[in-house]
Amino acid sequence: MKNLPAIIWRLTDKRRGHDQQTIGLSNALSRLIEVETYLVSVESYRIRNILRRGFSRNPVLPPPHLIIGAGHQSQNALIAAKKSEGGLSICLMKPSLPRSWFDLCIIPEHDQTPPRKNTIETIGVLNPVVPNEVSSSSTGVILIGGPSRHHDWNTEDLVAQIRTIIDTTPGISWTITNSRRTPSETTNLIMGDRLLKDKFLQIESLPLDWINNTLGSCGHIWVSADSVSMIFEALSTRAKVGIIEVPAKRSDRINSIASNLQHKGWVYHGLSEPKISRPCLNEAHRCALAILKRWPHLTISKTDC
Repeated sequence: MKNLPAIIWRLTDKRRGHDQQTIGLSNALSRLIEVETYLVSVESYRIRNILRRGFSRNPVLPPPHLIIGAGHQSQNALIAAKKSEGGLSICLMKPSLPRSWFDLCIIPEHDQTPPRKNTIETIGVLNPVVPNEVSSSSTGVILIGGPSRHHDWNTEDLVAQIRTIIDTTPGISWTITNSRRTPSETTNLIMGDRLLKDKFLQIESLPLDWINNTLGSCGHIWVSADSVSMIFEALSTRAKVGIIEVPAKRSDRINSIASNLQHKGWVYHGLSEPKISRPCLNEAHRCALAILKRWPHLTISKTDC
């Protein structure tokens, strides 16, 4: 018997956080079964485009077994792609559309969604970080986000916290990197700081997979509290994880994530060590196993000719 690959369409809206989630799940599936993955723009399946040309088959790509999307722009595209191409739709978020419109929804527990048969609840958002068996206790990474709908920003206070982290850990070799949300004022202050400038790498100059490859091997990670996706990427490693505080705009489910993790003892509170051990998350792998249990036909076979 010869196994045929499962065809995965990974929808993209070109936002890193959403792509990280779909990459995480497709990579996890690829470690369990043979797959072929194709990147498909959500633009191809926007409703306005579909209305112009109808639900016609895409003649270029093989029809999918799984269509995976994350982010609000992917929801209509998931439905449209399924209608025109077939396959099973997997929505990696709490959708604003009815959950029954998707074959499977994978939703973080902090979204507090009532259970359904077509829903898997996860600890945080999915990501492609795979921890190394051995991490280096002498290396660390500091990940900086930026202001958002949920968080304000104070450049001077944030940079002061970074200085304190580095000043109090002389035995650790630190790398600092920003994100596309980081204000230029913050970047400029770090680049002009005598202690920090030589440790700083701008995200625009790094390979796309730099963070995924680097986090898995370092022993210490600090993340600004606004960056929920990067917090759970850090928690998917064996590193000790700390949270850099940023001001919250209001009390809600998103800006309470960091404090809840501190309460569990999973992350540093200030510079104090977590009091209890935490699991090394591998939610993408857990979801991939659940998908194959739900749809065992995804490992397709045929008799050799």
